Amino acid sequence: MNYLQEIDKFYDWMKTHSPISKNAIGLWHALMHINCSEKWIKSFTTTMDILERKTGIKRRELYKARNELKNCGLINWEQKCCKQSAVYSLNSILRIMYAEAAVAAEAERDQFLTCNVAISTKQKHTRELHTRN
Repeated sequence: MNYLQEIDKFYDWMKTHSPISKNAIGLWHALMHINCSEKWIKSFTTTMDILERKTGIKRRELYKARNELKNCGLINWEQKCCKQSAVYSLNSILRIMYAEAAVAAEAERDQFLTCNVAISTKQKHTRELHTRN
């Protein structure tokens, strides 16, 4: 991942998606910083104490923010055991946005093809009517 590109695209992503809470934004930045410090490993662990210190957010609110980020598809996390730290992985916002753009382009292409088929069909029927008359 490229730290600066991901941050830049995070704010672009926020322009086109449902608003997320300030706590979710703060947590996302803290998780990005931790993962950057870990040299972008696929998954990493961190304690709630560390997240509280990095974000200034209380534990209960961190739980909500963590679920909010997961529901948005920005992170994945898994609790191994009740006393152990959660395992986190960050989803690249660059990849998310490229995938969304590809889906949108495909839908636009399909719509274009559907319109062309409809126009061709209409033109064919018009020609048939003219040749009958």
